[in-house]
Amino acid sequence: MMEEQPKPKKSFASFMNKVYQIIILNIITFITIVLGLGIFSLFPALVSLLAMLRNSNDETFIGMLKLYFRTLKKIYWKAFSVSLVFFVLLFLGAFSTFYFYCFTLESTHIFFALAYYLMLFVEAVFLLATINANFMIVYYPHLKFLKIIKYAFKTLLVVTLRALIIFILLIGAVYLGVLFVPALPIFLISLFMFICLKLLDKPYTKLIPKDKKTLNPYDC
Repeated sequence: MMEEQPKPKKSFASFMNKVYQIIILNIITFITIVLGLGIFSLFPALVSLLAMLRNSNDETFIGMLKLYFRTLKKIYWKAFSVSLVFFVLLFLGAFSTFYFYCFTLESTHIFFALAYYLMLFVEAVFLLATINANFMIVYYPHLKFLKIIKYAFKTLLVVTLRALIIFILLIGAVYLGVLFVPALPIFLISLFMFICLKLLDKPYTKLIPKDKKTLNPYDC
Protein backbone atom coordinates (compact mmCIF):
# COMPACT_ATOMS: atom_id res chain seq x y z
CA MET A 1 0.00 0.00 0.00
CA MET A 2 1.33 3.39 -0.97
CA GLU A 3 2.00 5.81 1.82
CA GLU A 4 0.01 9.03 1.78
CA GLN A 5 1.97 12.11 0.89
CA PRO A 6 2.22 14.53 3.81
CA LYS A 7 -0.11 17.47 3.42
CA PRO A 8 1.41 20.96 3.30
CA LYS A 9 1.45 22.49 6.71
CA LYS A 10 -1.28 25.02 7.22
CA SER A 11 1.07 27.06 9.41
CA PHE A 12 3.28 27.82 6.41
CA ALA A 13 0.29 29.12 4.41
CA SER A 14 -0.74 31.25 7.40
CA PHE A 15 2.81 32.57 7.70
CA MET A 16 2.97 33.55 4.03
CA ASN A 17 -0.46 35.19 4.27
CA LYS A 18 0.72 37.23 7.25
CA VAL A 19 3.85 38.30 5.35
CA TYR A 20 1.59 39.38 2.48
CA GLN A 21 -0.62 41.36 4.87
CA ILE A 22 2.35 43.02 6.56
CA ILE A 23 3.79 44.20 3.25
CA ILE A 24 0.49 45.42 1.76
CA LEU A 25 -0.64 47.13 4.96
CA ASN A 26 2.79 48.74 5.37
CA ILE A 27 2.61 50.24 1.88
CA ILE A 28 -0.92 51.55 2.51
CA THR A 29 0.08 52.96 5.91
CA PHE A 30 3.26 54.57 4.61
CA ILE A 31 1.39 56.30 1.75
CA THR A 32 -1.33 57.46 4.16
CA ILE A 33 1.23 58.95 6.55
CA VAL A 34 3.09 60.71 3.73
CA LEU A 35 -0.11 62.12 2.18
CA GLY A 36 -1.14 63.42 5.58
CA LEU A 37 2.29 64.99 6.12
CA GLY A 38 2.76 62.84 9.21
CA ILE A 39 1.22 65.16 11.76
CA PHE A 40 -2.28 64.89 10.24
CA SER A 41 -2.28 61.16 9.61
CA LEU A 42 0.26 59.32 11.78
CA PHE A 43 -2.07 58.20 14.59
CA PRO A 44 -5.11 57.46 12.39
CA ALA A 45 -2.89 55.43 10.04
CA LEU A 46 -1.25 53.46 12.88
CA VAL A 47 -4.55 52.77 14.64
CA SER A 48 -6.06 51.49 11.38
CA LEU A 49 -2.95 49.37 10.81
CA LEU A 50 -3.17 47.83 14.29
CA ALA A 51 -6.86 47.08 13.92
CA MET A 52 -6.17 45.37 10.59
CA LEU A 53 -3.21 43.36 11.90
CA ARG A 54 -5.26 42.15 14.85
CA ASN A 55 -8.48 41.26 13.00
CA SER A 56 -7.94 40.92 9.27
CA ASN A 57 -8.64 37.52 7.70
CA ASP A 58 -7.39 36.25 4.32
CA GLU A 59 -8.24 39.41 2.42
CA THR A 60 -7.26 40.43 -1.08
CA PHE A 61 -5.56 43.76 -1.66
CA ILE A 62 -8.88 45.47 -2.47
CA GLY A 63 -10.50 43.94 0.61
CA MET A 64 -7.74 45.21 2.89
CA LEU A 65 -7.85 48.62 1.26
CA LYS A 66 -11.59 48.98 1.92
CA LEU A 67 -11.36 47.76 5.51
CA TYR A 68 -8.33 49.95 6.26
CA PHE A 69 -9.88 53.19 5.05
CA ARG A 70 -13.26 52.37 6.53
CA THR A 71 -11.52 52.06 9.90
CA LEU A 72 -9.49 55.20 9.23
CA LYS A 73 -12.68 57.16 8.55
CA LYS A 74 -14.32 55.94 11.76
CA ILE A 75 -11.47 56.76 14.14
CA TYR A 76 -9.80 59.67 12.34
CA TRP A 77 -10.82 62.63 14.53
CA LYS A 78 -10.41 60.74 17.77
CA ALA A 79 -6.94 59.47 16.85
CA PHE A 80 -5.87 62.82 15.41
CA SER A 81 -6.95 64.81 18.48
CA VAL A 82 -5.10 62.39 20.78
CA SER A 83 -2.00 62.61 18.61
CA LEU A 84 -1.77 66.38 19.06
CA VAL A 85 -1.34 65.97 22.82
CA PHE A 86 1.46 63.45 22.38
CA PHE A 87 3.17 65.50 19.68
CA VAL A 88 3.29 68.43 22.12
CA LEU A 89 4.66 66.20 24.89
CA LEU A 90 7.33 64.78 22.58
CA PHE A 91 8.33 68.27 21.47
CA LEU A 92 8.57 69.57 25.04
CA GLY A 93 10.55 66.51 26.09
CA ALA A 94 12.95 66.82 23.16
CA PHE A 95 13.38 70.57 23.73
CA SER A 96 14.11 70.08 27.45
CA THR A 97 16.56 67.27 26.69
CA PHE A 98 18.42 69.43 24.17
CA TYR A 99 18.34 72.39 26.57
CA PHE A 100 20.07 70.48 29.38
CA TYR A 101 22.42 68.81 26.91
CA CYS A 102 23.69 72.24 25.85
CA PHE A 103 24.34 73.09 29.49
CA THR A 104 26.32 69.87 30.00
CA LEU A 105 28.65 71.03 27.22
CA GLU A 106 29.26 74.38 28.94
CA SER A 107 29.30 73.31 32.58
CA THR A 108 30.64 70.37 34.59
CA HIS A 109 28.02 70.86 37.33
CA ILE A 110 26.42 67.53 38.20
CA PHE A 111 22.92 69.09 38.27
CA PHE A 112 22.89 69.60 34.50
CA ALA A 113 24.13 66.07 33.84
CA LEU A 114 21.44 64.60 36.10
CA ALA A 115 18.77 66.81 34.54
CA TYR A 116 19.87 65.74 31.06
CA TYR A 117 19.62 62.03 31.84
CA LEU A 118 16.33 62.56 33.63
CA MET A 119 14.88 64.26 30.55
CA LEU A 120 16.19 61.45 28.36
CA PHE A 121 14.22 59.05 30.54
CA VAL A 122 11.11 61.26 30.45
CA GLU A 123 11.33 61.53 26.66
CA ALA A 124 11.61 57.73 26.40
CA VAL A 125 8.46 57.39 28.53
CA PHE A 126 6.67 59.94 26.32
CA LEU A 127 7.71 57.99 23.24
CA LEU A 128 6.45 54.68 24.65
CA ALA A 129 3.19 56.31 25.76
CA THR A 130 2.78 57.73 22.26
CA ILE A 131 3.03 54.25 20.77
CA ASN A 132 0.83 52.86 23.53
CA ALA A 133 -1.92 55.41 22.88
CA ASN A 134 -2.56 53.75 19.52
CA PHE A 135 -3.16 50.46 21.34
CA MET A 136 -5.54 52.18 23.76
CA ILE A 137 -7.71 53.32 20.86
CA VAL A 138 -7.73 49.82 19.33
CA TYR A 139 -8.29 47.78 22.50
CA TYR A 140 -10.49 50.26 24.37
CA PRO A 141 -12.36 52.33 21.75
CA HIS A 142 -14.97 53.18 24.38
CA LEU A 143 -12.48 55.37 26.27
CA LYS A 144 -12.91 59.12 26.02
CA PHE A 145 -10.18 61.56 25.02
CA LEU A 146 -8.64 62.22 28.44
CA LYS A 147 -8.79 58.58 29.54
CA ILE A 148 -6.93 57.46 26.42
CA ILE A 149 -4.09 59.80 27.37
CA LYS A 150 -4.23 58.72 31.01
CA TYR A 151 -4.20 54.99 30.28
CA ALA A 152 -1.51 55.35 27.62
CA PHE A 153 0.80 56.14 30.55
CA LYS A 154 -0.89 54.07 33.25
CA THR A 155 -0.88 50.76 31.37
CA LEU A 156 2.88 51.06 30.83
CA LEU A 157 3.18 50.07 34.50
CA VAL A 158 1.31 46.86 33.70
CA VAL A 159 3.60 45.97 30.80
CA THR A 160 6.89 47.49 31.99
CA LEU A 161 9.13 44.68 30.75
CA ARG A 162 7.29 44.46 27.43
CA ALA A 163 7.54 48.25 27.08
CA LEU A 164 11.30 48.01 27.57
CA ILE A 165 11.49 45.37 24.83
CA ILE A 166 9.42 47.60 22.55
CA PHE A 167 11.79 50.50 23.19
CA ILE A 168 14.78 48.34 22.24
CA LEU A 169 12.92 47.15 19.13
CA LEU A 170 12.17 50.76 18.24
CA ILE A 171 15.86 51.65 18.37
CA GLY A 172 16.58 48.63 16.19
CA ALA A 173 13.83 49.61 13.75
CA VAL A 174 15.21 53.15 13.44
CA TYR A 175 18.71 51.75 12.86
CA LEU A 176 17.40 49.34 10.21
CA GLY A 177 15.43 52.16 8.56
CA VAL A 178 18.58 54.27 8.29
CA LEU A 179 20.71 51.34 7.15
CA PHE A 180 18.17 50.05 4.62
CA VAL A 181 15.87 52.91 3.61
CA PRO A 182 13.46 50.84 1.41
CA ALA A 183 12.53 48.83 4.54
CA LEU A 184 10.39 51.73 5.78
CA PRO A 185 7.87 51.86 2.90
CA ILE A 186 7.96 48.09 2.30
CA PHE A 187 7.61 46.37 5.69
CA LEU A 188 9.24 48.11 8.67
CA ILE A 189 6.21 49.96 10.11
CA SER A 190 3.87 46.97 9.93
CA LEU A 191 6.49 44.54 11.22
CA PHE A 192 7.30 46.71 14.22
CA MET A 193 3.62 47.21 15.10
CA PHE A 194 2.91 43.51 14.57
CA ILE A 195 5.63 42.51 17.05
CA CYS A 196 4.32 45.11 19.52
CA LEU A 197 0.86 43.64 19.02
CA LYS A 198 2.12 40.16 19.86
CA LEU A 199 3.80 41.50 23.01
CA LEU A 200 0.81 43.51 24.25
CA ASP A 201 -2.22 41.54 23.06
CA LYS A 202 -2.51 39.13 25.98
CA PRO A 203 -2.26 41.63 28.88
CA TYR A 204 -4.45 44.22 27.14
CA THR A 205 -7.11 41.68 26.19
CA LYS A 206 -7.43 40.74 29.86
CA LEU A 207 -8.21 44.36 30.71
CA ILE A 208 -11.11 44.69 28.25
CA PRO A 209 -14.45 45.07 30.12
CA LYS A 210 -16.85 42.17 29.50
CA ASP A 211 -19.47 44.40 27.88
CA LYS A 212 -17.00 46.16 25.54
CA LYS A 213 -15.40 45.25 22.22
CA THR A 214 -12.11 46.15 20.59
CA LEU A 215 -11.87 48.15 17.38
CA ASN A 216 -12.67 45.75 14.55
CA PRO A 217 -12.52 46.81 10.87
CA TYR A 218 -15.35 44.38 10.08
CA ASP A 219 -17.66 46.30 12.44
CA CYS A 220 -16.78 49.75 11.16
